[in-house]
Amino acid sequence: MAVKTKTKNHKIIMEDPLLWGSFFLVTGFGLIILYSASFHFSEKTFNTPFYFVTKQAFHGALGLILLFAFRFTPYHHLKKLAYIGILFSICLLLAIFITPFGHKVGGASRWLKLPFISFQPSVFSLYAIVLYLAHTISKHENEMDSFLSGILPHFFLFIIFAAILYNQPDFGSIVIIASIIWIMLLAGGAKIKHMTIIAATGLISGFFLMIQKDYRLSRLISYLNPWEYSQSFSYQTTMSLKAFINGGFFGKGLGKGILKLEYLPESHTDFIFSIIGEETGFLGIFLITILFMIILIRGFKIAENAPDKFGSLLALGIILIIGIHVVINMGVTLSLLPPKGLPLPFISYGGTFLIMNMAGIGILLNIKANSK
Repeated sequence: MAVKTKTKNHKIIMEDPLLWGSFFLVTGFGLIILYSASFHFSEKTFNTPFYFVTKQAFHGALGLILLFAFRFTPYHHLKKLAYIGILFSICLLLAIFITPFGHKVGGASRWLKLPFISFQPSVFSLYAIVLYLAHTISKHENEMDSFLSGILPHFFLFIIFAAILYNQPDFGSIVIIASIIWIMLLAGGAKIKHMTIIAATGLISGFFLMIQKDYRLSRLISYLNPWEYSQSFSYQTTMSLKAFINGGFFGKGLGKGILKLEYLPESHTDFIFSIIGEETGFLGIFLITILFMIILIRGFKIAENAPDKFGSLLALGIILIIGIHVVINMGVTLSLLPPKGLPLPFISYGGTFLIMNMAGIGILLNIKANSK
């Protein structure tokens, strides 16, 4: 029996060794750098240096279970969950405001805190939206060149989520959802002229909404000149840049970074990429970037070779969720993009995001297994 199991696992990994290998390397390294980035804060807050890494490992184990579950569950069965998933995700987002389980962190109401678990419903919403889009676009493939029947219904869907997220407030998630919907509609057959008009309208509306809040405008101004506001709005950004400068080419060594010692807030979540830069240097950053590029390229290749439109769009949506988070997280920590707190997939601390992304990898592998 042991020989058969080993052979079976070997065959699964050989389905896409580049994707499997990159995924395991990124996730394994994530646990190592998470411990390094969090042990000081963990010991100070919880009297143990292993609090965050232990919880992350537990969530990773749950994620692996889901990964294999979705790998062996035919992805076509997910169509049955498209409408239920979108309704459930809307209910979860609304529950933040209308139930006592809504939890506010840093002035934003983005969490549901239940007796045994707390999570951000917006993470689940991303995957629910991708599944819904993959189903509806593939179902109405011949109508996608029509603005009224192909684009407008999905635009109304975006408005619903945008309205809820704007009141949290979570402007960043609105941008991510808008980007995913726009790209999936374009890939699904929407006319370029329609999508161009929507993109222009969205950019103008987004800029108008952004300048309505002082803190968003301050972030934009400080992004243009971070060092001038290094003691206020750009404190995290400038500390992040100092971490990369300290790291140099080879880094200071794992565990030897100093910016995580109460200098760089959120060093184990949104700014963990900065800790990677300080402790592993340019070399470590380069290798991690290559691994993420392999995951993204393999994901796009799976989408390209999927056996049907639904599988193609589903794979595209999953890899967009991962890819957009990677680009924004790296861009913010390097001050290439305006400040926005987003986790780095498979590395930043966050159980819900890790589990959902690992489930997404399982779906990708299932689509790959059914491809010709």
